[in-house]
Amino acid sequence: MQLIDFALGAFEADARDEGRFVDSIPIAAGQGAVEVRCVHMMPGKRPPGRIEQGVLGELANGYDHLLIVLEGTGRVSGGGTNHVPIETGQAAYFPKDEGYLIFADTPLVGILIKGGNLALSLRALQAAA
Repeated sequence: MQLIDFALGAFEADARDEGRFVDSIPIAAGQGAVEVRCVHMMPGKRPPGRIEQGVLGELANGYDHLLIVLEGTGRVSGGGTNHVPIETGQAAYFPKDEGYLIFADTPLVGILIKGGNLALSLRALQAAA
């Protein structure tokens, strides 16, 4: 698992807009089928088919996963790591050979991207360092 922090200083002028109104940071690119979901997790709410409340997770299933937190706080764990805090403006990348868990400590809204071959951009890797 890699935790990525999107601090304001990491953004750069977006060339498509000639830097007038939009700053952006490339996150990841991939090939093949990609699934993008908006997730809304509440602490204490049990998702269908899940044992614990306020927890989302999967076993390693051959897909990379990238969670981008838009609002809220929680904890993430991947590949047997301890629970790491995550908050608005951060992302967590889980390689396809790792299972993962996402815990909501407050109402958490995020974008969860699932793909067969996601690769983090160089800028995202620098933000993870």
